[in-house]
This record gives sequence, C-alpha cells and structure tokens, in this order.
Amino acid sequence: MSFAEENYLYIVAGICERRDDKFFNSAVLISPNGNIEIYRKAHLFYEEKMWFSPGDTPFSVYNVKKARIGIMICYDWFFPEAIRVLSLKDFRLYVTLPI
Repeated sequence: MSFAEENYLYIVAGICERRDDKFFNSAVLISPNGNIEIYRKAHLFYEEKMWFSPGDTPFSVYNVKKARIGIMICYDWFFPEAIRVLSLKDFRLYVTLPI
C-alpha cells in the first residue's frame, strides 16, 4: 500500500485469496489513500473449479482518477451479464486479468 501512496498510483493485481476455508481467484484494487477493493472471479473455468470457489462479490465500478473502471478476471468476459452489469453502472473501461 505504501508504494501506491508514495507514487499516487492505483494498482490492480491478481491474487489467490483465502477467506476462511475457501480459496478465490481474486483481483485487488489498491488506491493511493490505502483503500483496498476486492473482486472475486464469478465464472470459473474447467479445472479451476477444483481449487477455487465461485466469487461472491458483485461486479462493481470504481472511480480511478477521471476514469470509471470495472474489473473482471479471464473467463468472466465470456458472459454478457458481466458487461451488462458494469454498463448499467456506467463504467468507461474494464480491466480483465488473465487467469
């Protein structure tokens, strides 16, 4: 977080997140003010289901400077409802993280 704060950066990164007894294929958005948002991949693909649980976070839009971004992970882009939800929330750019 201090790197984002010191350099006034927004950082989006993919992580393997453990929450209680579940693992999620997740993305974090770290803001310069130290705020951390988490998105958990909704649509798991093939063998991914062996290790991860489906995400339980909504498709959200975040204000990043003058942009409004939505975050999806890999296979999420294949499902039109993901983009539809982000569109209804007035996103302007989406970030898709591979795997």
